[in-house]
Amino acid sequence: MSRGSQITGTSATGSSTDLVGRIGATPVETVPFEHLYLEHVFPPDEYQRLLDHLPQTPRYRELTHREAVQPDGTSARRKFYLLPEHIMWLPGGQRAYWRRQSRVLRSRELQEAFKSKFRAALEQRFGCSIDKLSFYPVPMLLRDLGGYRIGIHGDGLRKAITVQFYLPRDQSQSHMGTVFHEGRNGEAALRTKRLGFVPAAGIDHVMICPPSLEHGIETYTRIGFNIHPGGATRTKGMHNAIAFLEDDYLELASTSDREAYLAASPRGGLADFLARGGGFRYVIVQSDDLVADVRAMRERGVEVSDPTDGSRRTPGGQTLYWKLAVLGPDNPLPLLFIEHVTSLAERRAQAPGAGQHPNRALRIDRVYIVVSDIAAAVQQYRRVLGMPAPSVQRGAVIKADMAVFDLGPTGLTIAQPAEPGRAEEALRRRGPGPFQVLYRTGSMDAAARWITDHGMPPPVRGIRNNGEQAILVGPEHACGAFIGFVGPA
Repeated sequence: MSRGSQITGTSATGSSTDLVGRIGATPVETVPFEHLYLEHVFPPDEYQRLLDHLPQTPRYRELTHREAVQPDGTSARRKFYLLPEHIMWLPGGQRAYWRRQSRVLRSRELQEAFKSKFRAALEQRFGCSIDKLSFYPVPMLLRDLGGYRIGIHGDGLRKAITVQFYLPRDQSQSHMGTVFHEGRNGEAALRTKRLGFVPAAGIDHVMICPPSLEHGIETYTRIGFNIHPGGATRTKGMHNAIAFLEDDYLELASTSDREAYLAASPRGGLADFLARGGGFRYVIVQSDDLVADVRAMRERGVEVSDPTDGSRRTPGGQTLYWKLAVLGPDNPLPLLFIEHVTSLAERRAQAPGAGQHPNRALRIDRVYIVVSDIAAAVQQYRRVLGMPAPSVQRGAVIKADMAVFDLGPTGLTIAQPAEPGRAEEALRRRGPGPFQVLYRTGSMDAAARWITDHGMPPPVRGIRNNGEQAILVGPEHACGAFIGFVGPA
């Protein structure tokens, strides 16, 4: 695609409010043209439901264009219009499901969100105010069969905005996403940006471990998180607190009874970590099929445990269930892998005020792990995650060479200090490991105001590589972790 405005994501969403919020919080990227890239739009359980309700191929019509025609004269691209007059012919379960999704995709709120986000580009293209422009949505499902191909092309002039949601079942076709070109020919055609064709996946949550859970709750409340006790976990002697965001969350974990914990966990991992002062301990990666992901890791030569059952009983008496896999000693990375058995909606329901935070935090934007050798670390993470090795760039704020693995909407950043700064301080103070979480907020001013109004020093400000401003709370005020915020003023 060579020109126009585009919004791309990994799945559709369950309500127009959800998607409108994501569109509003995601900055427009301008190279090679205006576009958004949304990931992890859909919780894993809902995403699986969407895949389960996709119509069978015979219900799609052929979409004919020159490059899609096969030797037998049929088209390798099929379409199914998500309009009431087409949906009515689907079987009962699919019919009810796609009627709901169609209402979301055709909603006025969604149209207005798109128009507002791409206002400048649309007004420039059509030469008039956005208020005088009227569009209508044509939602459809597309299915590409073997043999489909399409060259560099621009969208039809009748299209104002192209919206695509990728719906793969796994990571095996991540290389097949849309490629943006700056032009059709010459050097411009060689300048590209590829969007990964990946399923709903990403960082589930981060775990920060303060020596005292009560102190941790007090501290993160002052930073502006609506955080509450989560209850007792299956591991004896442990308790936690949870702050839910849109889909991910912040977990504070500590020991409630050190002796009971050591009796149940003779290796004493958390107790030893807390004895060294605590801090940012784990990045927990979400899976929608942990058995398959463990199998794939082992096929790549990664030592990883079988999935084990976990549970937590909330203060309200509800038991939440999950499965967890941990890396073996040959891969001592600060990553855990989780598949939730209890749905996101049920988990959010047990957290008072889930998603509503005084600092206006929406989701994790990026996590940072400091290492002493970035080249070796990138190869370790590449093999564990099953992703291509990202390029290395200099991080302006953390003053480090960094490589960013894109996990859903969140960047997992591996950083090697290049000069004195936050990464260097973290490596010197704690050694290799996670040290910083950056949250996307709906208002930087609201976050900074809450923090200073609640007895903390004014957050440090900096400029990221992409030109965004960031504010940061230091580890001495955040239980050993750097906590930052990015977003609109």
